Amino acid sequence: MNTDLGKIVTAVMIDENETDYFVQPERNGKTYRLPKDEAPQVLHIGGSVQGFVYENNHHQLQMTCDYIPTIQVDHYDFGEVVSVRRDLGVFVDIGLPNKDIVVSLDDLPSLKHFMAATRR
Repeated sequence: MNTDLGKIVTAVMIDENETDYFVQPERNGKTYRLPKDEAPQVLHIGGSVQGFVYENNHHQLQMTCDYIPTIQVDHYDFGEVVSVRRDLGVFVDIGLPNKDIVVSLDDLPSLKHFMAATRR
């Protein structure tokens, strides 16, 4: 299990291509894609950077330094519901450019009439 997801971590740059840096935190060996246009400075191999780690909507592990959400693991805040799936839950925009977070039906109130009444 990746314990870095949803947290701010420090990682070291290990490789790059035209558009992305590839960074790894020391403790877990996972590699995260960091778009160069979201890095706070030009990185060189061995340079460290701090950012928010998540899985984007293409299921790639990614780090961002520009879009640090106020909602993180064990830190709650408000977000805008952008879609509802009655079989799954709700999708919430927390400020990441390529990822909405799902809140499972298991974590939502069971009062269906309340949810319907709030959308009027």
